[in-house]
Amino acid sequence: MNSLSTRAFWSALALCSLSFGGKAVAQETLPAKLEKAENAYYQDQDIAKKNYRKALAAALDDAVRAEVYLLDFETVSLPKKSNDPFEKTPPLPADTFVIAPYDATSKILKQRIIKGAELAKLLPHLKQTVGVEENTSGAMCHFPIHGIRVWDKDYRILFESSFCYKCSNFFITYPNYRDGSPQWTGLSQKEFEQVMTELMPIPQAELDRFEAKFGGGEKQKR
Repeated sequence: MNSLSTRAFWSALALCSLSFGGKAVAQETLPAKLEKAENAYYQDQDIAKKNYRKALAAALDDAVRAEVYLLDFETVSLPKKSNDPFEKTPPLPADTFVIAPYDATSKILKQRIIKGAELAKLLPHLKQTVGVEENTSGAMCHFPIHGIRVWDKDYRILFESSFCYKCSNFFITYPNYRDGSPQWTGLSQKEFEQVMTELMPIPQAELDRFEAKFGGGEKQKR
């Protein structure tokens, strides 16, 4: 909730104040203090996330291997989690990629390992994409077409995400799950899209299938 919507909420609440003994309960003083604290809270969150994105981009210097994926833009919701703490969650099929913000999966249509010169070409653009200064979040949609996982020399995953060039976004998983991570991040670096498409070309059949289902001029020259 931004500061304007917060102010509107408390203003409406003040107009609808409860009455005890014929006297309205004043709402102005405390909400103003809360509004200031709330604004500071979200500003601090934004700063923390910006710093995390920068650190995440720097960590990609340790990358020795990546895998890029061609994804099905149509996603399937993950099965609902059981309330039984002893019930085991079945493993996901190997040909699926998790779209974490949606609690969904996308079918992996094609994949390939990249390292060496190809990884060296991708990393500067990936670092700029991940370490973006201001997060615009992109459009309120996500049709994944590319995915990526990046590992260090100890086989630890440094980063993974899916990318939508139609909605100009991808997701970053922040450390504090209570703040709603993973969250969408705006995708503004066109060079990243170009390099990814060189590494994993998007078949014209997939572009045509998207156009037939959703329209909106997604068909592009690749």
